[in-house]
Amino acid sequence: MPLILSRSLIVFFIDHLPKTYPKTYIFDFTVKKFFILGVNFFHVQVLSDCIQIWDVKNMHINFSAKSLHFGSNQDLMTQFMTHKNSAAVTPPPVAPPQESGYSKKDILTVGGITAAVGLSAVATIVSLRNGRALKNIGKELSDELAKKIKEVQVTNTNTGSKIDKTNIAVAALAGVLGGKAADVAINEAKEHDITLDSIVKHAETARDKIKEVKDTANNAAATAESAHKLNTPFRTRTVELNGKHFRLLSTRDKISEGNKTANARLDEIIKNMGVREASSKRVDEVSKLPVLTNPRIFIPTSETMEFMKAGGIADVPVEIAQEINKINKEYGQHAEPELWTPLYLGTQKVSGTDVTYSLVKLPGETEKYEYTYGNTASPNKIILEKVFEKKIPVNDGTKQEYDKVVVYSGIGPKSGVRHNFIHSELGKFDITAKKDLKENAYGSREWGPYVSQDDMDEPERFGGIFSKYAYEIGIDLKAKAIKGEQYLPKGENNYTLKPPDAIMGNDWQAAPMAALTRYLTPFREQANELPKELLENHDIVQKQITDIPFFMLIHNAQHQGVDGDTQKTFNQMFGKYAADIAEKSAYAAPDLGWNELTNTLMVGDQMNMLHMGTSLADRLASVSINYGKELSDQSVNGVGFGERLKNVFTRRYSKGSLKGITNGNEKAKNMLTENAIKGLNKEFNGYCDKMIPIREDNFVEAKKQAKLSLIKVLQTYTDQLKDTSVQPGNRIIKGAMLKSKPDTSVLTENTPIFSFVGRGEDQKGLDILMQSLAKLYKDFDTKYKGKEKPFVIIQAGGSAVDNKAVKMLADLGEDQKRVMILDTRNTSSGRLLKAGVDLFMIPSWFEPCGLTQGEALPVGTLVAASNTGGLPDTVVDYKKDKDNATGFLTEKLEPLQYWDLNRADHMQEYSRVLDANAVKYKATLGTALDVYYNDRPHYTKMGINAVKTDLSWNLGPGKGPIWEYIELMNIKSPVIERKKKTEAAKK
Repeated sequence: MPLILSRSLIVFFIDHLPKTYPKTYIFDFTVKKFFILGVNFFHVQVLSDCIQIWDVKNMHINFSAKSLHFGSNQDLMTQFMTHKNSAAVTPPPVAPPQESGYSKKDILTVGGITAAVGLSAVATIVSLRNGRALKNIGKELSDELAKKIKEVQVTNTNTGSKIDKTNIAVAALAGVLGGKAADVAINEAKEHDITLDSIVKHAETARDKIKEVKDTANNAAATAESAHKLNTPFRTRTVELNGKHFRLLSTRDKISEGNKTANARLDEIIKNMGVREASSKRVDEVSKLPVLTNPRIFIPTSETMEFMKAGGIADVPVEIAQEINKINKEYGQHAEPELWTPLYLGTQKVSGTDVTYSLVKLPGETEKYEYTYGNTASPNKIILEKVFEKKIPVNDGTKQEYDKVVVYSGIGPKSGVRHNFIHSELGKFDITAKKDLKENAYGSREWGPYVSQDDMDEPERFGGIFSKYAYEIGIDLKAKAIKGEQYLPKGENNYTLKPPDAIMGNDWQAAPMAALTRYLTPFREQANELPKELLENHDIVQKQITDIPFFMLIHNAQHQGVDGDTQKTFNQMFGKYAADIAEKSAYAAPDLGWNELTNTLMVGDQMNMLHMGTSLADRLASVSINYGKELSDQSVNGVGFGERLKNVFTRRYSKGSLKGITNGNEKAKNMLTENAIKGLNKEFNGYCDKMIPIREDNFVEAKKQAKLSLIKVLQTYTDQLKDTSVQPGNRIIKGAMLKSKPDTSVLTENTPIFSFVGRGEDQKGLDILMQSLAKLYKDFDTKYKGKEKPFVIIQAGGSAVDNKAVKMLADLGEDQKRVMILDTRNTSSGRLLKAGVDLFMIPSWFEPCGLTQGEALPVGTLVAASNTGGLPDTVVDYKKDKDNATGFLTEKLEPLQYWDLNRADHMQEYSRVLDANAVKYKATLGTALDVYYNDRPHYTKMGINAVKTDLSWNLGPGKGPIWEYIELMNIKSPVIERKKKTEAAKK
């Protein structure tokens, strides 16, 4: 024994290695990785129950030899694993060797030392375990190592970073103190002219860093240990997912020698359930869809444009439902779309205005309720009918609650679309701002459905609660439908609540429903925990629940639903099956080229809700044709272009299950009609009375009057700000805050006026706009001698207004007076700022589709836009097609790699990329000005082209985006069938 594991080695590990649960560290032989192996001398007796991995940061040492033989020539790894009764795991792909900063000889030597110590310690453990001496192991170990040591390779799995000197130092110390076994490696070192003194000297220089490594490892271990000590009355077990430990609800006892057979049987059952193939058969193949005949389509969404809107994600699902309803009337019944959304309750303050969401039961009515939403002073109201009620259990691993869930149903008064609102009696959808206000995708969380709660984050709200509730409701409805029953009698408009035939998930907030249907359903069926009607009809469960046709709308791949409590949310979603689903079932499609994409519920060691949808939905639809290409294009990398899910998008696009469909944007609702003018005139105190509808035949005069009306409103507003007698609520632009000092007195009919209207978030490129304006104004007098500089109005609400636009005003110098920044979400002023200007600006870093260009073009306003996402799908570029042009596109912008600008290196890179993109956007504005100043007739012609543009959802039988969605979902349609026959005949 002394020859194998010397006392010095034991002392070293006791003194230097972190004492983490469960006091023992053995490295993962099944994936052929050898790290420094540590044994706590006082806990040898519990080795069989205490196998854990201690990863020394980035250093992975891999043997290229298939096996190393000891004693009776039995493979030691096999021998060891036999005694430990442990199951092998599939090795992740090994990253190519990276530049380490050390010579190959150094690396080989340290690798050899580490291998010698590790193998000798393993032999010792086997010896102790089986009570035999393995007399000749020293000699055979030396002989084998002498043959194999040169094949040791060290690779750094953290791409691009260097192997920390601390790793080398610890490895060297372990080898030096390893006794006889280390001598073999030291002899090899001498052959490479590496002396023992040099190794020891190297270790000494890193002594201070060793403590830092210890502390880091101890902190990580403490976190893992806390999971074992989770205070819960429920059966849970610790699972390791992508290197991180989680305490998840489980049906299993603690794994031990006594129940290994039972656990193996459970593993075999899970394997036979087919859940592990749920992702591969959708990512690696194009799953076969049933023909859907008049399907009931559930559209779960966190936002709807009538009731709760924070961005364009609120518009698309409502408009898809609207257009299907129109097709039903015009071409015969195709489908029954329904929006499912949380019933938000509470109060908020939006741009200084109080908004209220409340529900009150109507007197004398049994199931009728009044839902109030919007401006507290003049709220909107809708009458809803209660159509469903059920108590649903919610278990986060520490406590179980029963939430009384009620569904209220009604027709949107503006959209005409059926909305089913899910109400939580426990207040899970309360949107009253709490004390913990954080930043989110839309600026501050002071408004909208993403307001922060003290005890709940966004992924929990939409994954653990909203998606789970919608799933449970669907299960209950399906059981009722089999029995031929309704949950409640028919309500208004002869409406009956039915189970879904298909689901269209609206971005990451609804993606968890795919994981629930694919994974939780088979587990519950296997355990006989579904309603009796479903247990008696396996085919229905399989085809209509587990494999229900699921379609995912991909709006913005920057937002993936990741900033949350993974452990808590998984427990809420999957209940007592959380451990087995997360660890044993959620296998991602193989060979995605990145070892962080092995689990469909996560990316790396953190849950990722968008990944649940991208890996488990039958079809993905990005919101524009070009954005689908960008998501799948490996050369387009950066924020918003798929990021950590890039390989999934690439695979699905190549297989044909990711399709880009450019959002429709109804021309009729965006045109400047008589009714639209009446609304503007009322909003702006009669200042729009000279405006006339903008058409092709009156284009010049109509645009002139719109511009003069805008000037009058802007000048009145700035005058009112100077008049202390005018109360804020009486100002002409309601709810706005002016954040610059513009001189609106300079505005005339001949002033080129440019505008930006949008959300004030980083993605929208206010920094690109401000820097390009600084460059434009600086060179203006030289390039456009004698011409008037453009006047710019920016209307936005969100954090980027202050952080970008206002902050960068100083860069404009004296030209600040030509920039007006309005912090508001006023839709009326936004409409006027599209109709009354000469150029509408969209300087986005990336833009999956964009809606504002479809609002500007119908009123004859040309667009200057970034060449990204849906913008080239909807704007005809002047440089590419002068005669049909409707705007001006930049050269391709350089993507930004990160938004985090707290690090100096990130800030430096951001500044470089920002400047490069500002140069490109400035050039685009310059092209627009060249045409405006030097070829006004063509500028007018382009405006008329814009008025003619129709980006509507339905462009005739079988034409337009809505028909693409009907075809994508395989909805039976005589119109589509006729179209296909016609196209086939032409070919």
